[in-house]
Amino acid sequence: LLLFPNPAIDQLHVQFIFGTQSDMNMRIFNTSGQEVWQNSRADFIGQFNETIDVSGLARGTYILRVETPTEAYAERFILI
Repeated sequence: LLLFPNPAIDQLHVQFIFGTQSDMNMRIFNTSGQEVWQNSRADFIGQFNETIDVSGLARGTYILRVETPTEAYAERFILI
């Protein structure tokens, strides 16, 4: 799971690769544990390479969590 730029200003680029087909859920949490963004994909496989608009979020530290039914990955990023 790769996030850049970090710190981010208004756009966050997200990259990762899944080798097996699976449902996927991406969520962003603030430091209070509150979910502030969510996106799901059914039957995803391959390379994910997209930009998330984070301009509507307040400055601070966040965690992006990517989950499948069998795995979970998380990465912290800062919004300035």
